[in-house]
Amino acid sequence: MCLLTGVRRDRRQWRPEIAELQAIVFTFEVVEVKGYEVVEIESDCLEAVSQIRQETSSLTEEGGLCEEIRAKAQRLGQIKWCFAKRGCNIK
Repeated sequence: MCLLTGVRRDRRQWRPEIAELQAIVFTFEVVEVKGYEVVEIESDCLEAVSQIRQETSSLTEEGGLCEEIRAKAQRLGQIKWCFAKRGCNIK
């Protein structure tokens, strides 16, 4: 088991859903570099996880990011999408 977290600073101001999807794209970039094949992605943004799980995407920025994420996910051996309530992140 490997726990992977990352931080990337960006001066742009995104809506929370876009920021979460961008973070997931960044996660896949790291996963590809490290060569992981089995991955579990956990997010506290239910909207982002729901959009990724859908098979169709809208023509919005979110839809484009979801398409990119799904394409990256298909190259992995196994992936699991999880939603964790924000309160679960606090000890």
